[in-house]
Amino acid sequence: MEVILKADVVKIGKAGEIVKVNEGYARNFLIATGKAVEATPGNVKNVKDQEKRIQEKKKAEISSAKVAVEKMNGMELFIKRKNADNEKFFGSIAETDIVEALAAKGFKVEKHHVNLEKHIKTFGMHSVKIKMKEGIETIVKVWAMPDEEQKG
Repeated sequence: MEVILKADVVKIGKAGEIVKVNEGYARNFLIATGKAVEATPGNVKNVKDQEKRIQEKKKAEISSAKVAVEKMNGMELFIKRKNADNEKFFGSIAETDIVEALAAKGFKVEKHHVNLEKHIKTFGMHSVKIKMKEGIETIVKVWAMPDEEQKG
């Protein structure tokens, strides 16, 4: 019997695949637990249509990411922090701070896109990798600056 998997099933296949399995296994386990549906012509068409929509969405996301990365390439962000002494400041600059600075410039970047090896704790220029999608990445310059108004 052919079924369309709705979820990944170990040793059988991944979600969205059409697989051939024993009828008893299909009816008593896969379909009964909601992990698969029978591969009727209508269901097969729905899966193919859904897969096509997913592929189109991925292409649009990749295209959008490429445009954003081109605009961000070499961008400089200036982030001020209250300083403890001449070289360090209170706290650190984390991924969320960089996301907020990019958002202020009109870029929608999520925290997991910012690739910081460790939080920034010293003043000066730091290169930070922004990785939007696999193979679509850029470097932005983050200038950590003392906030003269809030000297600690």
